[in-house]
Formats: sequence, structure tokens, C-alpha cells
Amino acid sequence: MSIRQSIFALFATALLAASCATATPRSFERVVDKAETDGASYSEQDWAAADAQYEEFMEKYSDMETLRSLTPEKRKEVGRLAARYLKVRTRVQMQDMQDALEVGSDLTKGFLDELGLTNMDSIESQMHGFEALMQEFESLFEIDE
Repeated sequence: MSIRQSIFALFATALLAASCATATPRSFERVVDKAETDGASYSEQDWAAADAQYEEFMEKYSDMETLRSLTPEKRKEVGRLAARYLKVRTRVQMQDMQDALEVGSDLTKGFLDELGLTNMDSIESQMHGFEALMQEFESLFEIDE
């Protein structure tokens, strides 16, 4: 699931949560709990399985009849679970992106050094600015424990 899809799903979930509800499956809550604690070490297969469970959960709770049958508190719980999952998923995706950019930066520095283009002060200051931006973005997706 891409970041764009995750953010779209979060907004869709918020809209659904504002108008729906039913007993929240404890099995999905366990998926969310596990993703929050172990997500940083998940393989692509682990994420694929978790994403499939998220999609199944959202499909079950996207039906208005189902949502209307829930109490307002249960609808809020459905929304909270969806938001918790998307927060951790997005945070891990952002960390993966940051890791890839750091690797790319190291490769680029080595390439430029070999070509004799060693004025790296500008590139390093840009990377520092990017790292600060990433930290700011990550703070938006911190999970309250």
C-alpha cells in the first residue's frame, strides 16, 4: 500500500468512523498491536499479510448497514484501530524511504569523490535539512503508548 493510498484510506476511515460502527474484532486489534511493536522488523510478506487483514477489516466495516448497527463508541473504536494501523504503516514506510535515501546519498558521495567533485558541503547540508524534515514528519506519526 503506497503512502498516498494509506493517507486516502485514513481519510476514508475517518469519514466512515464519523458515520458508522459495530463490535471491533479483537483479531484486528492484535494485528495492530503487533504491527506497532514489531513493524520495524517486518518483511514484505509480513506487511502483505497485515495489509490484507487491514483491507478485510475495512471491507467489513465499510458497509453502512453494518456501521449503523454499531454503537457510536464501537464506530469510534473502528476508526481508532484503522488510524493506529495506518500510522504505524506510514511511519515504517517513511523510515524505509529515509534508509533508501541515506544509501543513495552514500553512493552518490562515493561517485562524486571518484570523479574529483569533492565539494560535499552543499550536499551534506541539504541532507541535514532533509533529515530534519523527516524527523518532523515522523513526529506526526508517533504512536502514543
